[in-house]
Amino acid sequence: MELNSARHRSRGFLTVVIFLLLHVTYTGSVTVPGDENIAAVVRFTNSLVPPLFQTFSANYTNLVMAPFGLSTSLAITMDCVHGESFNEIIKLFKLQSKPARQQLRTGFKTILHDFKQATSNDELAGSYNKAFLTSSKMFPTPFIEQLSNTYLVDVTNNSSLTRNFTTAQILELRTDTGIMSHWRDYQKLVVFTYLSYSSSEPFYSHMNKTINVPMIPLIGYFKAGYLPKLESNGAELLFENTKVSLLVLMPDKIDGLNDLQTKLFQENFFEVLDSLPQQETQILIPQLSTVSNNLEFTSMLKSLGVVSAFSSNLNDKKKRDVFIQSIKQNAFFSTSFTALNSIGSFITKYDGKNSSDIQARKKREAKTKIVFNKPFMFFLIHRESGLILLTGHITQPKLLPN
Repeated sequence: MELNSARHRSRGFLTVVIFLLLHVTYTGSVTVPGDENIAAVVRFTNSLVPPLFQTFSANYTNLVMAPFGLSTSLAITMDCVHGESFNEIIKLFKLQSKPARQQLRTGFKTILHDFKQATSNDELAGSYNKAFLTSSKMFPTPFIEQLSNTYLVDVTNNSSLTRNFTTAQILELRTDTGIMSHWRDYQKLVVFTYLSYSSSEPFYSHMNKTINVPMIPLIGYFKAGYLPKLESNGAELLFENTKVSLLVLMPDKIDGLNDLQTKLFQENFFEVLDSLPQQETQILIPQLSTVSNNLEFTSMLKSLGVVSAFSSNLNDKKKRDVFIQSIKQNAFFSTSFTALNSIGSFITKYDGKNSSDIQARKKREAKTKIVFNKPFMFFLIHRESGLILLTGHITQPKLLPN
C-alpha cells in the first residue's frame, strides 16, 4: 500500500500496511500497569521487539517498525483462525488458557478505545490505531461486530481474493498506527535555536562517512545521561501529548547498534530507563524522515513456529479454515523542526522559566550536552502502560526518505 501523502500532511502518522497486522508505544519513567489486561497486551507486544530487530536490522540503513501493530494483527488472527493455525500461535505466546486470551481481548479493547477517545478529543495531540480487514467471504454479522468492538476493525469483502481450488477463507489485514503532537513550547524554538551552539552537526554514519545534518535543539530538564551497562547515551523526549514519549539510545561506537540491542534485551528495560538521571540538558537530535516499505513478517513468524496459517497447500484447508495471504507493513517516521509529523512531535519538559528571562541570557549553560550524531535506536512509548508503539534505528539520517 502506498503512503497517503495528503493524510501525512494533515495528520502525520505511521502507516502499517498489511495482509495482516499492526501498532505500538513505550516510555521511560513508566509505571508497570496495574490493570492485568493491559499488562498482558504490553508483555505480548514488547516480546515481539527482539525478533523484529533480529529479522530486519541488518538489512536497513534506516529502519522503522510498529510492534503494537503486529501484536494487534496477531490478536485478530487468533480470533479468526482455527485448528493447528490457532494452536501454533497460542503455544508460541503461552496463551493456552482461555482467561489469558480473554485478558488480551479486554486489554486491546481498553487501549484502542482510549486511543480513539484521545484522537477525537484532541486531533493535534492524539494517538490512534485503526485496523482494516479484507476477507474473501462474508463473516457472520455477530463476529464482525465482535471484531469491530474489540479491535476497531473495518471489515470489507473482496471476492477476487478467492482461489478456485480452495474453500478456505483468505484474509488480508492493514493497520494504520500513529500519533500527532507538537513540541511542548514549540513556539519557543526560536529561543532554543538562538541558545544552541549550532543548528547542524556532523553525523558519523555507519559507512565511515561524515555528513552534515540539520539538528533540532532542545534545552530543558530531561531524563538523559550515560548508561554504563549499555555503553550508551540515552534521553527520554516528551511530547505535548503527555501519554507518549520518545526514548533515544546512542552507543559509544559507530558500529555499536548490534551490541546495544544484545545488551538492551538482556536487561530489564524499565529499570534501564529509570536509571537515567533527570537533569538540565542540551540535546541535539537530527531532523530526518524515513520509510520502511513492505516489511514482510511471514518469514519471521514461520521461524518462530507460526507455520500452518501461511500454508501454501490450500487443498488441505478445510471449509472453516482461514488462510493468511501475507503480513506486511509500511512504516513512516519523521522529525521536523516543529513537529514529529508522521508519528508525533518532539517536546521537552520546559523548566518553568519564562521566555523573556531566557532571551536575556546570551547563552544558557546546561550541565549536560548530548548530541545524537552517531547511529541510534529509538522507541516510541505509551507512558501509562509501557507499550512500545514504534521502534527502529537510524544510521544515516536524511531529510527525505528514499
